[in-house]
Amino acid sequence: REPSLPPFLFLQEFITHNCQRVELSVIDELLFIHNCERKVSLVYDLREPAPYPINTPLPFAYNEDRNPYDKNFIFFPNSDLVFDSEKACAYQLKIKMEEIVNNFSRRRGVVSFLLRRKGTPSLLLQELKRDIMEKSSLSEFAAAFDQINRPL
Repeated sequence: REPSLPPFLFLQEFITHNCQRVELSVIDELLFIHNCERKVSLVYDLREPAPYPINTPLPFAYNEDRNPYDKNFIFFPNSDLVFDSEKACAYQLKIKMEEIVNNFSRRRGVVSFLLRRKGTPSLLLQELKRDIMEKSSLSEFAAAFDQINRPL
């Protein structure tokens, strides 16, 4: 289900609501907008024309000694790297694709989303298995297999 606010207002509410620090990251053609005060991130698929994020705001997993929400961390735009200015170390951000898929806002778009990502065959199979277990309609299966068989 898509958010009820128009895209711009939805993003504006996420960013500006008592937020003094917002950071951006791009990993695997996914745009992450990090709200550092709330310690959550929105994810946009840059290959998808939809103006809404693909998920609800997700918490950003981190080790206590390497908290990217700390003011000492510097995010590099269009990169998966963050720099800890206090420790003079760079860290690479990693995607937990399972978490993104589990929190996907539009279940119908999961198959096409996974087909556009690197290293997701096992997640694609899990998604198809989930559809079978939930007894999705035959038309949904047909649409999923049409997407799988269509050249990218």
